[in-house]
Amino acid sequence: MSGPSWVLALDIGSSSVRARLYGPELTAWAAEHSPTRRYSWELRDGAMTVEADRLVGLTAEVLDEATAIAERDGRTIEGVAIATFWHSLLGVDREGRPVTPVYGWGDSRAREAVTELGKTLDPTRYHGRTGCFLTPVYPAVKLAWLRQSHPRDFAAAAGWVAFGDHLAERLFGERRTSVSIASGSGLFDARSMRWDGETLEAVGVRAEQLPEIGDLEPFVGLRSQWGSRWPLLKEIAWLPSVGDGACANLGSGAVGASKPGLTVGTSAAVRVLRRRSVREAAPPAELWRYLLDREHVVTGGALSNGGNGLVFLRRIFPDLTLEAIGAALASDPESLEGLAVVPALVDERGEGPELGVGGVVTGLRPSTSSADLAAAWLQAIARRVAAPFRALEREHGPAQEVHATGGAFNALPGWLQTFADVLGRPIARAADPEATSRGVAILAARATGWLGSLEAVPPLRGDRFAPDLERHRRHTQLAERERAVERALRALR
Repeated sequence: MSGPSWVLALDIGSSSVRARLYGPELTAWAAEHSPTRRYSWELRDGAMTVEADRLVGLTAEVLDEATAIAERDGRTIEGVAIATFWHSLLGVDREGRPVTPVYGWGDSRAREAVTELGKTLDPTRYHGRTGCFLTPVYPAVKLAWLRQSHPRDFAAAAGWVAFGDHLAERLFGERRTSVSIASGSGLFDARSMRWDGETLEAVGVRAEQLPEIGDLEPFVGLRSQWGSRWPLLKEIAWLPSVGDGACANLGSGAVGASKPGLTVGTSAAVRVLRRRSVREAAPPAELWRYLLDREHVVTGGALSNGGNGLVFLRRIFPDLTLEAIGAALASDPESLEGLAVVPALVDERGEGPELGVGGVVTGLRPSTSSADLAAAWLQAIARRVAAPFRALEREHGPAQEVHATGGAFNALPGWLQTFADVLGRPIARAADPEATSRGVAILAARATGWLGSLEAVPPLRGDRFAPDLERHRRHTQLAERERAVERALRALR
């Protein structure tokens, strides 16, 4: 398409930073040349950290390329919108300089703080106010852990922010967060739209140490060093960062209670994005609830273990091909020689006790192949997604269709058939493989006046996968066997 006006979507995910230009029809320009920088977290002894300056540098490189493409092709950029990974935490000094690394959602070292916080905060009431759980995933629990186990680092921080907030402060000199990012912190009361005083007192943080909370009010006027670097972006509106999971739903067309979104990237999640009611009830006990903006809530369940399982398997089996995995996935679920997998490479983020023992495989035989093991592992991930999916259906009614997106499906499309069989519902794959980028572009388009309503955006459907109901029955039986393995593991702790 051609046209004078474009929006820039910046997607800072758990494994890469990427940028795309979108026009008024919400299709990407030069999508095959989308600037991208991949990165890795420091993963050791339960840690998941990355240096903030490194991520800022990669983001700047991506923006260099994106603005160069726009200038080359004569495109005028009207606005910028940013999606970032949820649940990050960074300590900064009074000038906004990092004094800690960025702690990611998979950092599980705060386990012991859960017990201590549970003595101060009632878990049920806490979940009702914040939509979050007392688990190490959330910044609230990490703050309690840092205060107890790393008092010097805790004391060195004059303020605490998410990475997206830090990026905005670097670019604009203003410390402000969105309700979306705040809602994933475990520090935010989603009813009053304020920092939760009871939680702040429990973790030892003052409200003035946290960013000001807004909705999607834009930043305008880049600091001079950035304005001279990107003249195209200097005086246009930049929306504050929002949670990437909510944007994935939006970009794939999963908007409305009957159209849940399934995303499998590094992690995995199933979510419902819908309008927020005037008197929003507390989320179901087994599900979290965050915000896209003041008008839209996101309810769902997430697994810390998703596409990272595929990466792990291909690392330990270098000769294992995607074709071999796909062929094994297509076989009968009961043909995998009695394998039962608990794919817990990283501690999970929902309610309930953690295993704390890592991934577990039972039923290995001399004849088990690497492809068999990989297929069993990926099937187990799909079966674990079924639990929050059923909870969503109990809350919102049967799903008409599941909208799927994520980098793992780009690598292994056949995995989508497994999910359809496990969930027993048809799955439509998003035609745009970068649904998060498209979702954040939709937010930018609404802010610039191209759109009046998020609900009016049509989905871009790709391939459709119908469930095999006999396989659905078998997967249900296998899921019970895996739950029995988990119960046995907990009994051994």
